[in-house]
Amino acid sequence: MRFRKSLALLSLVGLLTLLVAQPAPGEEAEQSSFASIKGRVTIDGRPASGSKLRIRRFETLVRTITIGADGRYSAGGLVPGYYSLEVSSPTVVDILLYEDLSDGEKVTGYDLATVSSSVVSGYVSDPNGRPVSASVMLEQSAVVASTFSRRSDGFFRIPDVMPGEYRLLADQAPFQPVWWPDANSPFGAQYFELQPGQTRRGMRLRLNNGATIRGTVSSSVPGTTVTIFSREGGPSYQDTAEVGSDGTWQMTGVPSRSYVVQFDAPGMEQQWWPGQLVQEWATELEVGAGHHQQH
Repeated sequence: MRFRKSLALLSLVGLLTLLVAQPAPGEEAEQSSFASIKGRVTIDGRPASGSKLRIRRFETLVRTITIGADGRYSAGGLVPGYYSLEVSSPTVVDILLYEDLSDGEKVTGYDLATVSSSVVSGYVSDPNGRPVSASVMLEQSAVVASTFSRRSDGFFRIPDVMPGEYRLLADQAPFQPVWWPDANSPFGAQYFELQPGQTRRGMRLRLNNGATIRGTVSSSVPGTTVTIFSREGGPSYQDTAEVGSDGTWQMTGVPSRSYVVQFDAPGMEQQWWPGQLVQEWATELEVGAGHHQQH
């Protein structure tokens, strides 16, 4: 009987020890001989309860922690090294922070704040209103923030966008680029703001026919080419046309913007319109949508 009581007492002590050793949700037991880090994770200012925090040491995953109800996390038993802490979810903007932990270091208040990601969707059509496969880009301060893959039905959807102000661009040859809502250059584009977690639908972009440029080269020789280069105002654009036997040349579908025009003829010096030998002295050619220009 005493033997059975002793076994029962040992079992109870073992159970109590196991219960005491279990860390609270979002926390892990710390060991005094190792480094530790703790803090709070929020999404849109609220506790990121149930989210996963991944901790990597030199790109190797060493810990995955489920965030507690109050948004707090704690990780102990970390050997010295360079760590990254990442909160990732299909519905939030990924956040990644780095910390260099030394031997026995205790880091507290290491908070991570992220926001719900936004989505932009809509359709692209040609000048006649028919769906067209095009590249659609979100631009933020003239930097491409996100690009979607082409679809033949004209539909586009750009997910996982950081909240902020953007302008929207569609580009597809032989048409000229268009900025939302209906601008032929970024200077006429309208910025729109995306709030955390917002889905902005129905953004429509209608591509325009490009301009036609034609001209004549006097005293041209076989193999003479004409090349135009865009300088500023949207995606870079370049096109080259061969000069015909009658000295004429033509380009179609040219986007609206400013260009410099270069002439190359075998055995002759390169020239820039209108008759300059140095590009810096060239006169810019202003091209408008659908216009026919002759030079």
